[in-house]
Amino acid sequence: SSSPLKQDRKTHDLTFDTLDISTKKSDEANNKPFTTPGALSSRTDLFRDTQDLDSIVRQMPGTYTNIDPSQGSISVNIRGLSGFGRVNTMIDGVTQTFFGTSADNSYHDQSGTSAFGSLIDQNFLIGVDITRGYTHGADGANALSGSANFRTINVGDILLEGKGSGFMGKFYLGNQGLGPNAMFAVAGRKKVHTNGSLGFLMTVSGKKLEQDYRTGAGNIRGETQNILGSEVEDINPKALEQKPKSLLFKSEYFINPYNSLVLSYRGYENTIAKRDISNENYQIDYNFNPAISWINTKFMFAYNATHQNYSSKATIFSSGFPEIGLKTNNESYNLNLFNLSKFEFFHINSDISFGVNLLANDYRKHIDFAKLIENSGGSEEGATQQWENTPFSPAGQQFLSSVYLDTSWQYSFFTLEANVNFSHNHITGHKPACDEGVFCFPKNAEYLKINHYNINPSIMISADFFNSILQPFASYSRSSRSPNPQEIFFSNEGGNSMNPFLKPERNDTFQVGINSFKQSIFTPYDSFGFKLLYYNTNIKNYIYTQSFELRDGNALISINSEEDVRMQGLEMELQYDIRYFYTKLSYSLQDTQQPISQLQGPDLASFGFSRTSVLPTDYGTFVLGTKLWKDRIDFGVLLKYTGQAKRISSKDELFYDDDWDGKSLLREDKLPKIPTIADLYLKVHLSKNITLKAEIKNLFDENYIDALSAFNTTVSQQIVDDDDNYIYIFNNASRGRTYIIGIEARF
Repeated sequence: SSSPLKQDRKTHDLTFDTLDISTKKSDEANNKPFTTPGALSSRTDLFRDTQDLDSIVRQMPGTYTNIDPSQGSISVNIRGLSGFGRVNTMIDGVTQTFFGTSADNSYHDQSGTSAFGSLIDQNFLIGVDITRGYTHGADGANALSGSANFRTINVGDILLEGKGSGFMGKFYLGNQGLGPNAMFAVAGRKKVHTNGSLGFLMTVSGKKLEQDYRTGAGNIRGETQNILGSEVEDINPKALEQKPKSLLFKSEYFINPYNSLVLSYRGYENTIAKRDISNENYQIDYNFNPAISWINTKFMFAYNATHQNYSSKATIFSSGFPEIGLKTNNESYNLNLFNLSKFEFFHINSDISFGVNLLANDYRKHIDFAKLIENSGGSEEGATQQWENTPFSPAGQQFLSSVYLDTSWQYSFFTLEANVNFSHNHITGHKPACDEGVFCFPKNAEYLKINHYNINPSIMISADFFNSILQPFASYSRSSRSPNPQEIFFSNEGGNSMNPFLKPERNDTFQVGINSFKQSIFTPYDSFGFKLLYYNTNIKNYIYTQSFELRDGNALISINSEEDVRMQGLEMELQYDIRYFYTKLSYSLQDTQQPISQLQGPDLASFGFSRTSVLPTDYGTFVLGTKLWKDRIDFGVLLKYTGQAKRISSKDELFYDDDWDGKSLLREDKLPKIPTIADLYLKVHLSKNITLKAEIKNLFDENYIDALSAFNTTVSQQIVDDDDNYIYIFNNASRGRTYIIGIEARF
């Protein structure tokens, strides 16, 4: 037992064990983009990150967020497209359909804003997976440019290794209106019979977020500023103050190694921009995976309901009177069922997945009609016309069904994926009668039933040489998005402005790229990952809104673009980790030409609908960090670079061409150059139970305007000087230097 040979073997075994432990510690999900063909990015452990969710999403190439401080939601933007259907945004696989509308005067002289988004507390998130362009399965159902799936924490994320019960709590506090932010969770798991276990998780979370912060120029948001001799009013910080509260409950039942059942409930409440928002999600997930290669069945069913109840003093789109009893309801039912089969024949490994996805989505709005009649001078007819001509939260029902078949065929170094998705979109809703003398169809009031059918094929070929060191890939995919009720039933002129003949958008995307991943390059512990790809996209029937002159006004009507919308770009992602040093880099370069929707304009006639979503010409993030004291100290810097960005112009006199033919034309302004923003972060693991965290955002106190912020396009960006000249300003500045400290405990 003391021979040199056996001693060498023992040393070798110890080294191998250490390497194995290190590999387990490394986050496989963070390596997934570099070992998976296609435009895929992932981030994990979000609920332990001090960066906000918008910043985390923007650290992935080709991915951005539209920011609206009056919504309280996250709006994912992929390659310049955002919103329900253009990006399939999910939470635990459930498609999010929330359409939020804030009340007026959240911003000076500005109507409320409207946007699609997802209501989720970051404290509940463990990770996010982003797929751009090429999607498959349920993720690709009615998804034009890609998908984003936010994953919530499970029982195992709370329990320490070897423990049957556990507690986790965290508390953050910052200046500049950030915090306090607190989350507390308890979890347990118990063996209930020979091969089964029962677990539970309950967590509550709450935070405070204010908008009366100091900018890099030293101005306090919410205070009146003197600009070129004019008094400029700013945002209403009290209307934008948020105190969201959230609850998450999960029950996990592992019946045996082949059956698992998860029941979950997620609740969210917030008050912002003169309305109360509540969201509830009930969900069932079941997996049957016996020791048979051709059976791996997964089932998901969810009910999701969101309500907005407006205060008695809230007005919408400057209606001029309080809308007593104004509220909206959005209920959706989502079902997904699929089976994955694995076969091997003639040295070909094949995966075949067949499934069905159903989404029933209902948008409703309500008002106290008696109060509306009173404010209309007692005229029921006048009140009805006013309600029908108010484009507040268009109502309608939508039923999306899709059947999908995904196949993968691997032979030697090569893999071929071939997928197809058959989808049907059924939309119903009320269309009022057209006015006399106005050409529109159908002429009379009707309950419309509209159907769209789409076939979406996709194919990808990839190769894996030298154990993922070199992995080229190329793909083609067709995706589609059917019109939403908000587009068909938009009603600033009642039935005159509704368009039941909208065609679905269709997107053809080509992608070509290369992956590279390698572990143990210079040491037994380091790893390197790299992804570079080029994409070219062509969108037919792009939907946007245009203004048309009627006899007694202008109707804003959703139409399909006659010209194709073309997009192309480069996306790059890199990471290197050698334990005591790590770096991450992402970069995106894109060229996009999209029609500008009249509803993106700053004036009150835009009714606060979708703002510009076109990405900056290029942007990127760079992380440089180090781990010391046996990984107990994690210290680093995050650099955020943003290229040229735009907003919709506030120059009223340029809304129309000299030879105006009834169609309005909006213009774009370039935002002032956005400086590179540096954030510092520090994590100190005092023990396996206690972690201290600190962060300095905007380290150099730069004064800048964030790209794709809804408040970049408002009439408050325009002032009149003493000589009655219009001056176009940029005063929607972001937070200056901000400090955050926090503590996390696990037992």
